Amino acid sequence: MIYDISGTPLTAEGLTAEDWKINGVLNADCVTKQLCKMPWRTTNSGMPNAKTGTISSGTTTVGMPYSSASVEDGYIGISISLYTFMSAVNNPRSVLYTERSKGYTGYAYYGTVCTSLVCAAWGLPCLVTTVAFPKCDFIKEVQFSEMELGDMILSLGAAHAMMISGITRNSDGTIATVQTSESKYTHCVANSYQTYSDFVSSHGGYKAYRYDKIDFAKSYTPFPTFPLNDEVATEIVYPDIMTKFGDKVTRKKGTDIVINVLDSTGYDSIKVYKDGALIDTKTTIADFTISAPDVGSYEVRMTGTGKSSSTFFDIVDCTISVTGNTLTFTTTYNALAVGGFPTYTVDANGNATSWNNPKRVHLVTNEENVNRTVDITEMRNDSDCNGGVRVYVKGIYGSVSFEHKYS
Repeated sequence: MIYDISGTPLTAEGLTAEDWKINGVLNADCVTKQLCKMPWRTTNSGMPNAKTGTISSGTTTVGMPYSSASVEDGYIGISISLYTFMSAVNNPRSVLYTERSKGYTGYAYYGTVCTSLVCAAWGLPCLVTTVAFPKCDFIKEVQFSEMELGDMILSLGAAHAMMISGITRNSDGTIATVQTSESKYTHCVANSYQTYSDFVSSHGGYKAYRYDKIDFAKSYTPFPTFPLNDEVATEIVYPDIMTKFGDKVTRKKGTDIVINVLDSTGYDSIKVYKDGALIDTKTTIADFTISAPDVGSYEVRMTGTGKSSSTFFDIVDCTISVTGNTLTFTTTYNALAVGGFPTYTVDANGNATSWNNPKRVHLVTNEENVNRTVDITEMRNDSDCNGGVRVYVKGIYGSVSFEHKYS
C-alpha cells in the first residue's frame, strides 16, 4: 500500500479513523512523527546533551534528544516510553538533569540514535545497529523507485539510517517528493526533498529496506499532549512523587531506586507497595532511596487529606548461560530478543570506548521463549559478535538488557 506525506492511501479506498490506528505503516509513521515533532521543555538548567553540552532552564526543544543510551537501556520508544521520558523531563532531579549516559555518542540519559528511531517506528523490541540490519531476516532490500512510507534507508559507509516518512507520487506512479526523518545531533528532525532526483543525489551509498512485518507494527501509542490524525489533545498531570528515572519505568535487579518528592504540600505519609502488598510506610515527606529492591511490581503512594499521588516501577531479572551454541535463560518477564556485542570498556569518565550495541539480532520466537533456549550458532560464527550476548527482557513499563560475556 502506498501513502502520501499526510498518510492518505493513494492506491486504496480511504481508511477509517480506526483503520489508521491498527495499520502498521501508519503506526510507524505516527511513531516517527512523535519522535521528530513532539516538543518538550526543560525544567532545570544543566541537562547533559549531545554536542551542545547543556540545555538551559526553560528551553523548548522539538524532537527527542540524540544519545546512544544503550548502556542505560534508555532508548525512547524502545526501552522507555514517551510518557516516562516526559515525566522525567518534568522532574528537576531526574536522571535527565543529574546523570549522563555512558554511551560515547551523546550524553542525555534518555535519547535516540538513528537506528533506534527506525526500531521504535517498526515496533522492534531492541536496538538493531546499522551493522546488524542487513543481517536480519525480517527486512528485505527494495529499489529507491519502489520506496513506500515506513521504509528505511541505510548507509553502512556513513553508519546512518533514516525513515521514509513521506512520499507523494506522480500520476504515472513515479515518486514525486520524499520526506525522510532521522535522529542526529542534537535531536530528531525531518527533511523534505521536492524532487525524486534531489533525494537520490543526496543519498549516494544508501540502500532502501522494508520491514517484512510492517503491516503488523503496533508500536504507536497516542500521546494526549501531542495529538495526531483524529486525536483530541488532553492534559497529562504528572505525579507529585516520582522515581529519579521518571514515572512508570522498568529497571533491572540491583538498581537503587531513588524516590523524589516533587510537591509535598498537603501530604502526610508515603506508602510503598510490592505486588499489591504494603511493605513500608514513611511519615517524613522527603526524597528517599529503596536500595536494590527485589523483582516485582511497585507502587509508591503519597497520601494526605483528600489527596493522593503515586509513582510506579517494576524490577526484572534474568540469568543467562551458554553451552556450545545453545543459550539458556530464565527471566521474570518475557525475553524479547538476543543480540551479540563486542568487548565493552569505559574510559576514566565512564563513557563507552567501544561500541557495545548488538551487531546481530535474533527475535526470540514464542517456542524459544517457552523453552527458554535459543540457538545462537549464527551469532557465535559472526566475528562482530565475539564478545557475548545480550538478552532483552520486557517488563511492565519498558525493557532492559542483560549481558553474558563469553568465557
